[in-house]
Amino acid sequence: MRNILFIFLLLSACAPEPAPTNVVSAVEKSHHSGQLYIIGGGQLHLDLMSDMLTTGGIGKEDLIVVIPAASEEPDTAIYYDSKPFIELGYTNVKPLRLSLADSVKTMLSDSLAAAKAIFLCGGDQLRLMCVIGQPNLLEILHQAYANGAVIGGTSAGAAVMSKIMITGDQKKELEYESTYRRLKSGNGMYSQGTGLFSEGIIDQHFIERSRYNRALTALFEFPDKTVYGIGESTALRISTEGMFVHGSGQIVTFTAPQGSRLKEDLIGFPKIEMTVYLPGDTIR
Repeated sequence: MRNILFIFLLLSACAPEPAPTNVVSAVEKSHHSGQLYIIGGGQLHLDLMSDMLTTGGIGKEDLIVVIPAASEEPDTAIYYDSKPFIELGYTNVKPLRLSLADSVKTMLSDSLAAAKAIFLCGGDQLRLMCVIGQPNLLEILHQAYANGAVIGGTSAGAAVMSKIMITGDQKKELEYESTYRRLKSGNGMYSQGTGLFSEGIIDQHFIERSRYNRALTALFEFPDKTVYGIGESTALRISTEGMFVHGSGQIVTFTAPQGSRLKEDLIGFPKIEMTVYLPGDTIR
């Protein structure tokens, strides 16, 4: 299980530069013609993966890049996350093994720039951001999205989509928990995400792991944001047409239109707006 020491060591291994907010801010202001397909983890059903590519206009011979950088077992991640694309008849599916030293490799940059679809595997979102958060790699991802590419991700690959990323760890609990057992201020831990999704904060495995306390903690810390809790085998699709729910589960959103309250370290809200969206729903 992860603990604070693990997080310190992992962050120490990242590129020494600060989080590249200048890259994120610049691209957030530009028009994106691509599509985000943010999956809340769980099984990657063929109909879900087919939907990701067909709604994004990906042809059978277009380059699809699979990035396993979040996983401790990249070979396993490549096998299972490439398999649906191959079974669906896509013939140009390529794994891309990125590391901290890869940001200067032109060949890797060219592969990402040429991809019509980029898929971020699950694992640990901090580990993933250590790699793709390097300024030039992050810029390539944003540029690919702006130029029309489909960028998808599952589990950790979903968590990194928002600018503010929930790490999954807690300041008041050293051992990792799949959900928070408390609703207190100063407990959540956050880091810089990719900023590809600018509408709010993403949480994944949401329904199955009952992550409501985690979402409300994030809402308290960032009251101007909407928190999107995505269930497993469920996707939040963002395109130029709007935001939609795909797959077999639900997406729960939280906003706090009237602010929040605090008594000692206990979090309170005078009002919360919570919406539960079903497959096929349009969010906006």
